[in-house]
Amino acid sequence: MPPRISLRPALLNSASPWATTSAELSALYLSPFTGAVTTRTALATGAFPHDERVHQHTFFAGSSLNTYGYSPSSLASYLSWIREIVRASGIPQAKPFIVSVTGAAEEVAAAVEAIADFAENDGVLAWAEINLSCPNIPDRPPPAYSAHAFEEYLRRLPQPRRIPVGVKIPPYTHQQQFDDLLGVVERYPETLAFITATNSLGGALHLSAPPPPLAVDAAKAWQPTLPSAAGTGVGGLAGEAIHCLALGNVDSLRRGLERRGLADIGVIGVGGVADRDGMERMLAVGAAAVAVATALGRDGVGIFEEILTGKDTGADVGLEGKGFA
Repeated sequence: MPPRISLRPALLNSASPWATTSAELSALYLSPFTGAVTTRTALATGAFPHDERVHQHTFFAGSSLNTYGYSPSSLASYLSWIREIVRASGIPQAKPFIVSVTGAAEEVAAAVEAIADFAENDGVLAWAEINLSCPNIPDRPPPAYSAHAFEEYLRRLPQPRRIPVGVKIPPYTHQQQFDDLLGVVERYPETLAFITATNSLGGALHLSAPPPPLAVDAAKAWQPTLPSAAGTGVGGLAGEAIHCLALGNVDSLRRGLERRGLADIGVIGVGGVADRDGMERMLAVGAAAVAVATALGRDGVGIFEEILTGKDTGADVGLEGKGFA
């Protein structure tokens, strides 16, 4: 059974703060070292209320922690930007844009239809990725942690599928989570073209100590590095720190899909890939393509050339610290 997705090169960015603006998406699209471009996750019904005082990130030891929500730009803005980027390039489109969306199940279903209409009417290669995995939304746990909630999304998706549609899931830590997810996918075998694994790992906290003379009381010196909507500084862990976990998730999904006769559903591996070896490890456990977030934010678009060639090209240095990039 042939795969439902194929990217050349099999390398792309994942939905992240570094794919927010038209300029960022254009740079990713024009790079010859990306096989697709993923937008930052947009709400299906409008713009997310982004607050720079609350939604931030920090880099450390090859990893990152973020307290972001979703994109401050709307789905309509992303479709308009994609149209402009493709037209401005002046060359036939060879790589798809993967439009990341989230919201309630019925809202997401309508958004997927809107993306499909856009693709057909504008002649643009556009896929849809449903983000069911953000750990930073207070009182709204990632839907992909619940088989019932996950099934509600698949049940409402339009049939037949007009464009490739995928879901982005959070990290799983127990076999039963994989079995529950794949049990739902098995009931809707023609709905998904790919599964993106994984998003950042929630519940993580990075602490920083102020320099002397501010750090007088050692017991009180260590404070959350980032703010957060919940006021705790707890956010999503990504990058090198979750690479092994991401590899395990991709491997478990790949094996589970094959056991269920769903081998044509691709797995896009995400988590801690920053060099050629990291990409090859993802491909070795069955990833159909490999996506990058933390290394993109830290090093810039040049990181894709480094990953593919295995050479240090002196990629642009990103922002080393908290703040919106």
